[in-house]
Amino acid sequence: MNYIDFTEINFIEVNDRILCQRYKIHFLGNVSADRRSEEPLDQKVISIEEGLKRVRNNKVLYLRLLNNFNGHTLLNDIVQATENNDLDEVANAVHTLKGVSSNLAMNLLADVLEQMEVKLKAGENIESFIPILEENLKEIEESIKSFAAEVE
Repeated sequence: MNYIDFTEINFIEVNDRILCQRYKIHFLGNVSADRRSEEPLDQKVISIEEGLKRVRNNKVLYLRLLNNFNGHTLLNDIVQATENNDLDEVANAVHTLKGVSSNLAMNLLADVLEQMEVKLKAGENIESFIPILEENLKEIEESIKSFAAEVE
């Protein structure tokens, strides 16, 4: 399994697969072991096409699911549990957010959260991920707004 090293957040290159600059990660290929393919991941924050396939191209349903996405709530849970040094709760919130984001075709966020799980299992600090998650969630909000405008 490939994974991201966030020791230098301003710019990193990992396995010739990912570039991260100023908290924005751009996929040049797939890093997730369970999603390996010859095809690179969609470089958008949300892969609308992939998400629509999961709901049989029902745009209204997919938009409703996206609007119900509770990323900021789960991020707040991660931050609070980190501050309280409650590693079980951190792991639970990270895993929950990873599952939800993966199901909604938010591949970038899901892969970052997968790397957080790797760091947590290794007993490493994950605080450097928080600004990356915050930036990604802002971009997700903008993508949802854009998609909503298309649907309406």
